[in-house]
Amino acid sequence: MSEFEYTVNKYTGKDETVVVPEEVTRIGYRAFANNNKIVEVVLPEGVDQIGENAFSSCLKLERLALPSTVSKLGAGAFSGCRQLQPVELPQRVRVLPKRLFTRCLSFKTFWISDTVSELGESCFRNCTALEEVHLPDKLRNIGPFAFAGCESLTEVDIPQGTRTIGKGAFQDCKNLVMVVLPDSVESIGPKAFANCVKLRAPRFPQNLKTLAPDAFEGCGTED
Repeated sequence: MSEFEYTVNKYTGKDETVVVPEEVTRIGYRAFANNNKIVEVVLPEGVDQIGENAFSSCLKLERLALPSTVSKLGAGAFSGCRQLQPVELPQRVRVLPKRLFTRCLSFKTFWISDTVSELGESCFRNCTALEEVHLPDKLRNIGPFAFAGCESLTEVDIPQGTRTIGKGAFQDCKNLVMVVLPDSVESIGPKAFANCVKLRAPRFPQNLKTLAPDAFEGCGTED
């Protein structure tokens, strides 16, 4: 095992498949960003951090497996990767940062690992093909605009233990029909479900303390 830590700061190659060397432990800020040749990236065990916007707008990137050693994902790491297939999240990841998967247009079903407790702002925003998302039992906070604009999403079962649903979290999910709100939810932010025109009236949580007046603005909840 090397006594040094290596970081990929910038990749300028044109290969469709990139195999990152075994000595690398970190992928740096915007290291692969805007590369329009890469289809697949192979990361070695030992990588523990993916930097901010590391793979953002890699328009042809389809396949990337995160090693089990990854514990931290940077904001916007995979944003705008339109052809990226769902990524299996390592068990060491506790937080999905802001804009992590924004505009990943090929996600249809996504399983969020059971160690994740927080979804950052806009982390799945405008994933327009996303039909189904499986939220983990340890989830506590759904950040602002986390799933805003996920127009193919039809049902959401928010797990018991979740406390906050942030501003605009499910805004403009125009095909969302049903959402299950557990009794643990204490706060539902402004426009959290705004313009979910097909949404049926949910059963409100017993422990709900804060409900923004416009949380369900433009919804079909009156039916």
